[in-house]
Amino acid sequence: MYYQEIESVFRRNLETRYMSDIYLPEMFPATVKSLMDARHVVILTGFVVKAAKAGETDGPPGALSLACCFKKLAVQVTLVTDAINESIVRVGLEALALDVPLVVASDVTMEALAEELFVTASASHLIAIERPSRAADDECYSMRGEKITEYVANTDILVTRAKEFGVTTIGIGDGGNEVGMAVIKEYVHGHVPMGPKICATTEVDYLLIGGVSNWVAYGICGALSVEKGLFLLPEDEAEVVLIESMVKAGAVDGIEKRQVAKVDGIDMAGNLAILNAIRALVAIYMKKN
Repeated sequence: MYYQEIESVFRRNLETRYMSDIYLPEMFPATVKSLMDARHVVILTGFVVKAAKAGETDGPPGALSLACCFKKLAVQVTLVTDAINESIVRVGLEALALDVPLVVASDVTMEALAEELFVTASASHLIAIERPSRAADDECYSMRGEKITEYVANTDILVTRAKEFGVTTIGIGDGGNEVGMAVIKEYVHGHVPMGPKICATTEVDYLLIGGVSNWVAYGICGALSVEKGLFLLPEDEAEVVLIESMVKAGAVDGIEKRQVAKVDGIDMAGNLAILNAIRALVAIYMKKN
């Protein structure tokens, strides 16, 4: 089945995250099937690299790829990030000429925002991609154990409220400290360096794990392409423009901690190789359908 083949592509590189031994085979197909009936998707993203005091290149590009995908399917989309990532996401929207509302979250407006999104706007799904979650001590941490709470709006509240309102929640991550990773907290505690310290406390309905979070977004776009019979993946040129524009706006690579067109230390060619591998699978299975 194509789900397993696509997932095997976006799971590449997981060994560098100490996450390669965890595999939840039912989660990816269940996520895609749920999204087939999406009406309004809230996409939450934005991590921070403390040394650079800037947002990173993993997360926002994937969020925007998903936003483009859903817009093509005539699904309403709302993006949510916090102040440190606002300029990065806005530039990405401009680069793609994508007309999607962007909400800048803050701790004092979180309850009102939840009411607006999940009651007034009737969102059906919340996707958190590469979004930090509070750990057991109510702080947010990088994978290195650096405290980043001061830079991060407490969007865990949105995830909790979404579940209370019956909104389907989806978490995408690669390290154990992102929204949703409490689903596998025993694994994170036992296998990831500093796991007990950094592990997320938020749970989601569906958790997807990839070598790079952006790659998981490609996987979702690819699977929806097959299911809908409509090509929904980003083109190479658009992805290059997107990431390079975000870097110019201040985004940094999470490994090198500087403004360079890499994602988690992987250069543009490496990222495009994943995108192209998923695209090739999609082409095969769209022909079969």
